[in-house]
Amino acid sequence: LKFPLFEAVSMFLSLLPNMSNVVKGLVVGFIFTTATLPITNFRYRMSIQTPVNEALNPKLLYQAYPATVVRDMVYAIGRNVLTVLLLSKFTGL
Repeated sequence: LKFPLFEAVSMFLSLLPNMSNVVKGLVVGFIFTTATLPITNFRYRMSIQTPVNEALNPKLLYQAYPATVVRDMVYAIGRNVLTVLLLSKFTGL
C-alpha cells in the first residue's frame, strides 16, 4: 500500500506542469504521510498487543506526525529534484 500510493500521487502530480518540484514534494509528502501513518501506527500497536480501542485513538494513530510528514516531504522534494537533474544530464538515454 505504501510504496504504490507514493508512486501514484507522485506520478499524478508530475502531470501538472505549473507546479514546482518543491511544491509537488510538499503535497506528495503530506498526502502520503496523512494516509499511511495511521495504518503503520495501528499495526505497530497491534504488534505490541495494545487493546484495539486504545490503538484506534486518533492521538496514537497520528503519533509522531510532524516529524514523519517533514521527513517524507524532504524525501519527495529530493527525489523530484534529483529526477529532474538526472533526466537533464542523461537526455539521450
